[in-house]
Amino acid sequence: MDNKRNSCSSDETSEQEIVVVEQKKMVREFRSRTKTPEEIPYDPDAISIVIPVTGKKTTGNTRRFTLTTPGEDKYVDLIFKVANAAAYVIFIKSPREYSQAVRDNFADAIRLLVEFINLRSASEGSGIALYKEFEEWRLNDGKVKTHSSRLSQIKKMIFIALAFDPFSKTIDSKERAYLRSQGETNAVPANHSDKESYTINRWLSEHDWLRDEVVGVGHDTYSLLASPKVVVKSIKITAATIMLEMQHCKMALIDFFREEKIILNDPTLISNSDFGKRFQARLARQYCNAENVASIQRAYNKKRRCNPYLDMAIRIFVRMSTSDGYDYQERQIKNFFSNRPFKARLDGVMVMDSMFNVTNAWGFNIKFIMELIDYAALPGEVAEISQIPICEGENLLFGWLMGSLTVQQSDIYKLKYSSFTYMRRRTGQVTHISLRYYKGRAKRSLDVEDIDANSLLGRAVFGHLSAFGASAGVGAYVSWSPKMKEVNGEFFRMIENFNHEFRPKVLASLKSEGSVPVFLNCLSALVSNGEKYCAKTRAHENSSTPLKKSLFAPNSIKTAAVYARSDTFDPSSLMNYHSHSDRTERNAYLTKENEEWMNNAGRITRAVMQDFAINLFRPSKQDLQNFNSEFSKALKTIDSRSKEALVRMKVVTGKSSGDIKNFGVAESYQMQSNREQEVYILDDAYSIVKYMHFLAQLDEKHKLLIRRSPEFLFNEALPTAEWIEQLFDRKVFSMESISKAEVIYSQYKDSLPPLFSSQIRV
Repeated sequence: MDNKRNSCSSDETSEQEIVVVEQKKMVREFRSRTKTPEEIPYDPDAISIVIPVTGKKTTGNTRRFTLTTPGEDKYVDLIFKVANAAAYVIFIKSPREYSQAVRDNFADAIRLLVEFINLRSASEGSGIALYKEFEEWRLNDGKVKTHSSRLSQIKKMIFIALAFDPFSKTIDSKERAYLRSQGETNAVPANHSDKESYTINRWLSEHDWLRDEVVGVGHDTYSLLASPKVVVKSIKITAATIMLEMQHCKMALIDFFREEKIILNDPTLISNSDFGKRFQARLARQYCNAENVASIQRAYNKKRRCNPYLDMAIRIFVRMSTSDGYDYQERQIKNFFSNRPFKARLDGVMVMDSMFNVTNAWGFNIKFIMELIDYAALPGEVAEISQIPICEGENLLFGWLMGSLTVQQSDIYKLKYSSFTYMRRRTGQVTHISLRYYKGRAKRSLDVEDIDANSLLGRAVFGHLSAFGASAGVGAYVSWSPKMKEVNGEFFRMIENFNHEFRPKVLASLKSEGSVPVFLNCLSALVSNGEKYCAKTRAHENSSTPLKKSLFAPNSIKTAAVYARSDTFDPSSLMNYHSHSDRTERNAYLTKENEEWMNNAGRITRAVMQDFAINLFRPSKQDLQNFNSEFSKALKTIDSRSKEALVRMKVVTGKSSGDIKNFGVAESYQMQSNREQEVYILDDAYSIVKYMHFLAQLDEKHKLLIRRSPEFLFNEALPTAEWIEQLFDRKVFSMESISKAEVIYSQYKDSLPPLFSSQIRV
């Protein structure tokens, strides 16, 4: 008996010991899994930086960046240690002190820095200016702008590392001084960056096959892409017209749904779990869509209707509901208006061709139609304060319009209803729309030039804002980031609809506004003959008409709009309606990439003005304001005097027959009928030599003239140089005369008498 008891007790003891051992294992495993970041030791001599993946990063558990050549360059080793220490502080020791976005930016900066120092050879430099070399590498090889180089993050890492005692104790005074010098590295000014500003003109013109007359738009239209003013005006009128037409179509649909009291079934409520297979669920959604369209069709054909906007809306809806070609779309439109039923059944077979497969379209798709039906079903008082649905296409066009008003892309999607204010008459009629928004990059509020509510642009913007009812509140956002970011099938369908439904109205608007359809024509040619980017087949690479993968963004329109306004740049104006300061305008936009600025004044005038602004003046703030005012007045005076001379000129060709050739007439100048007012210039080599000599002498002596005889320079010399350059610009002289003049001038230019001697001696 005792033996049995002893055996039982020993068995129980062994079982308890096993349980205790298992519990200890579980505790150790739990502790290893729940080990806090603070418990991970810091290794100052590590040659790999391990960053845990958090937030949106879901691929893998860690990111590892390794130094491939440790010990080769002492400066590289020190910079890597800085990155290692900063990474430990940011991601392991104190991650809660940094937001997810900041941590992601630092992780990207560390990745780029390690990549750079691994690529860099010790023989490439002493390492004294390592951070400056990094920035140059990012600007040149990475093709990024200055603010995207990540230089600011790697400079901050130095101060984070120096404040971390375990790292700070491992370096001496010389290394500390070196790190502080790297932390004071100045970024390259934005206007000195090799990265050119990207404009809508450049996006379009990069499809150089558009110059072809057969598959493109022809040389004449393609040449217009060089002018930001022409392209931006064309975009503004095109987008505003289409946006207005879509608003009219939308309201026609709402009135139709209210009148007929249509109720539809929501296909999005059909889930895959309702059916045995996902394919059958998709067929069920298509069947539901077909039944919905049949309901709309029956209601439409009950009585004869005379609303062109309703008919247009129906055509857009049917076209967007299929990805098939134009002929198939036209056949389906005829079926709708002739009341032929769309057959569909759900017994394993779908008798529908490919109709109603597309639901993520840019405009009047079935999902948006159902939103309009829900809005139309609201009682009158509720509908008045509720938001009218806005489709993806309207949002995209609104972004284009805001870009044309020079609103920064990142700020377009932050615009609220309260950002817009109305100026009204006593009767309550809106006359102007004002926009004041907060620019994140500048960290200040900016104004956009008031929009005339009766203009095409004003009516489109007012219609968009009117969709937001009282229930939306003043804090409601009026735009969102568009889903369409690539030149894909959805983009093709959108442009095809623009052409089929809106082209006549767009052309009429462009004509009345004195513009040309360069934007719509280019997009139409791209869609008609372009080869879409395809990563699988790579067919676009061998195509003679390849398309870019990414769609242009509102920011490209914004930059082109700034360029287009260069001729109205006036630093003395009380209100600045640009998306940046006057200083930024001069430094970043009045550059050689800006065709409007380059063509706004002749070469000599630009050289003189830039020389004044850069070399001759180091002014105080008050002096600078005075100079800015006089600068703009001088330009206006020079321009008016130049035009005054041009309108009186006639070119005599020396031919025995033909008319005297009139030169350009200024818009605000009334031509005199009196022959004595006219000035005749000869189209011969010797006259041209005189003009060439005048420009060369002025280019050489303008600095002396501004000191000795500024009145003569501004009142006579510069206006004369302007109209002479205009003569050359507009190719008034024959090529034969110009060729002879160039030969004569190159031979005798050193022997020609000097000009402006009397003015310089004064």
